[in-house]
Amino acid sequence: YILGYGDLRKGPVVLELPATDETASLYGQVVDAWFLTIADVGPSGIDAGKGGKVLFTAPGYTGEVPAGYMHVPSPSNRISMAF
Repeated sequence: YILGYGDLRKGPVVLELPATDETASLYGQVVDAWFLTIADVGPSGIDAGKGGKVLFTAPGYTGEVPAGYMHVPSPSNRISMAF
Protein backbone atom coordinates (compact mmCIF):
# COMPACT_ATOMS: atom_id res chain seq x y z
CA TYR A 1 0.00 0.00 0.00
CA ILE A 2 1.02 3.60 -0.63
CA LEU A 3 -0.42 6.52 1.35
CA GLY A 4 -0.05 10.22 0.67
CA TYR A 5 -1.40 13.52 1.91
CA GLY A 6 -1.76 16.96 0.36
CA ASP A 7 -2.37 20.47 1.68
CA LEU A 8 -4.11 22.52 -0.98
CA ARG A 9 -3.74 25.79 0.96
CA LYS A 10 -0.25 26.05 -0.52
CA GLY A 11 -1.47 25.55 -4.09
CA PRO A 12 -2.75 22.77 -6.34
CA VAL A 13 -1.41 19.23 -6.03
CA VAL A 14 -0.58 17.16 -9.12
CA LEU A 15 -0.84 13.38 -9.02
CA GLU A 16 0.88 11.67 -11.96
CA LEU A 17 -0.55 8.22 -12.66
CA PRO A 18 1.09 5.41 -14.63
CA ALA A 19 -0.86 3.69 -17.38
CA THR A 20 -2.11 0.16 -16.83
CA ASP A 21 -0.41 -2.52 -18.92
CA GLU A 22 -0.39 -6.30 -19.12
CA THR A 23 1.93 -6.63 -16.11
CA ALA A 24 0.60 -4.07 -13.61
CA SER A 25 -2.19 -1.69 -12.73
CA LEU A 26 -2.62 0.91 -10.01
CA TYR A 27 -5.91 1.20 -8.17
CA GLY A 28 -6.51 3.96 -5.66
CA GLN A 29 -8.69 6.58 -4.13
CA VAL A 30 -8.36 10.23 -3.16
CA VAL A 31 -10.55 11.55 -0.35
CA ASP A 32 -11.21 14.95 1.17
CA ALA A 33 -10.81 15.94 4.84
CA TRP A 34 -14.09 14.19 5.68
CA PHE A 35 -12.96 10.95 3.97
CA LEU A 36 -15.44 11.36 1.14
CA THR A 37 -14.16 10.12 -2.19
CA ILE A 38 -13.33 12.90 -4.65
CA ALA A 39 -11.53 10.70 -7.22
CA ASP A 40 -10.92 7.04 -7.96
CA VAL A 41 -7.85 6.22 -10.04
CA GLY A 42 -6.90 3.23 -12.14
CA PRO A 43 -8.88 1.17 -14.64
CA SER A 44 -12.20 2.05 -12.99
CA GLY A 45 -11.24 5.63 -12.12
CA ILE A 46 -10.90 9.10 -13.59
CA ASP A 47 -7.99 8.07 -15.84
CA ALA A 48 -9.66 4.82 -17.00
CA GLY A 49 -6.30 3.07 -16.58
CA LYS A 50 -4.64 5.26 -19.22
CA GLY A 51 -2.58 7.21 -16.68
CA GLY A 52 -2.03 10.94 -16.81
CA LYS A 53 -1.86 13.97 -14.56
CA VAL A 54 -4.62 14.87 -12.12
CA LEU A 55 -4.79 18.42 -10.74
CA PHE A 56 -6.40 18.73 -7.29
CA THR A 57 -7.42 22.26 -6.34
CA ALA A 58 -8.66 23.94 -3.16
CA PRO A 59 -12.19 25.23 -2.63
CA GLY A 60 -12.74 28.44 -4.58
CA TYR A 61 -9.77 27.88 -6.92
CA THR A 62 -9.97 30.29 -9.86
CA GLY A 63 -6.64 29.67 -11.57
CA GLU A 64 -6.12 27.99 -14.89
CA VAL A 65 -6.08 24.25 -15.43
CA PRO A 66 -3.23 23.29 -17.77
CA ALA A 67 -4.17 21.50 -20.98
CA GLY A 68 -4.06 17.73 -20.64
CA TYR A 69 -4.70 17.66 -16.88
CA MET A 70 -7.75 16.03 -15.31
CA HIS A 71 -9.16 18.59 -12.85
CA VAL A 72 -10.61 17.55 -9.50
CA PRO A 73 -11.82 20.40 -7.29
CA SER A 74 -11.71 19.43 -3.63
CA PRO A 75 -14.34 20.58 -1.14
CA SER A 76 -11.60 20.77 1.55
CA ASN A 77 -8.01 21.99 1.74
CA ARG A 78 -6.62 18.64 2.83
CA ILE A 79 -6.67 15.48 0.77
CA SER A 80 -5.50 11.93 1.43
CA MET A 81 -4.54 9.30 -1.14
CA ALA A 82 -4.34 5.53 -0.86
CA PHE A 83 -3.19 3.15 -3.57
